[in-house]
Amino acid sequence: LRDAKSVDLFDINYAQKNIMELKFHMIRNLPYEDFINFFFGKSRMNKDIISPLWNEFSDSLKIFYSYIYCSDKKPKRMCVPYSDNKLSNAKSYFSSREKYMDLARKLPEKINFSHVDLQNINTVITSKYDIVLLSNIFDYVCSGAKKFNVAFEYFYNTVLEPLIENNLRN
Repeated sequence: LRDAKSVDLFDINYAQKNIMELKFHMIRNLPYEDFINFFFGKSRMNKDIISPLWNEFSDSLKIFYSYIYCSDKKPKRMCVPYSDNKLSNAKSYFSSREKYMDLARKLPEKINFSHVDLQNINTVITSKYDIVLLSNIFDYVCSGAKKFNVAFEYFYNTVLEPLIENNLRN
């Protein structure tokens, strides 16, 4: 939505590659309401919503979703439930139909994905970035920490400082 010329994603969880691909196909090809229903609504994870896109999926995505839907159990959810109020207040592409449609027009043909632990990113990623968004990485790296200030110092020294020095432009 911020007119990025290129986007690279990296995550230690390889499943994120498949979730990203699914979201791309949905945003490009399905109405906003179907996207919201699939991830946040009463029809959460309903495979009927994504079945029209099946032929567009990579082999990896087909295998991933075949596994998710192969049992009688409900599929695992991929998003934290949002109330309608939280959805409309979110500063994201899914907060309104207009933002969703704007993103559908701006999505690049491809986004690079690297399967990497953020603490080792500078050994895999050599690119320099204008902006780096780190979602919930502090919680992941410092889970179980007893003292916030100790955890933050560790996070700064092992994650942020190397990322700033090696991968961030001025």
